[in-house]
Amino acid sequence: TPEHVRIRKGAPHLKSKPGYLEFLEELGKHPERHHVLAPGAPYDPEAVFGIDYLSNADGWAHSLQVHPDGSADYIRHRPDQLPKAVRWVSRTPDQDALGIILPATAEAEGYTAEKAKGNIKVLPPKGKFVADIVAGAVDAAEASRIEAAINRIVAG
Repeated sequence: TPEHVRIRKGAPHLKSKPGYLEFLEELGKHPERHHVLAPGAPYDPEAVFGIDYLSNADGWAHSLQVHPDGSADYIRHRPDQLPKAVRWVSRTPDQDALGIILPATAEAEGYTAEKAKGNIKVLPPKGKFVADIVAGAVDAAEASRIEAAINRIVAG
């Protein structure tokens, strides 16, 4: 939902084509539309999402990037350690790139904006930060099982 998936409103440092800002506005209202990357969607120059994750009863959040053959890239992390996530999509004549979900302590707006949102973590001298992340590739059967688990988490 827009309450849990936010899109960066433009890329002021990059040139964009007509319709780009309107496309971002539509994704902001309906972020679920980025779940399937359709050919021709105007991710030019990029779309950057900040995502809040729900976890399962064991405290893990799950992300999949499913390929056309059903196999998937998989990331599992703990939102109590990494409460935010970033997803990046760029489809230009020079690049066709997708950052699956990148668990993080802050979104991608930069230090000043993230500090204002309370997302900057500061460690004391000799402090320690630990984050558990599992990442890898899974076959189609495992991807289907994980997708069902994600749907159960989202449904509550």
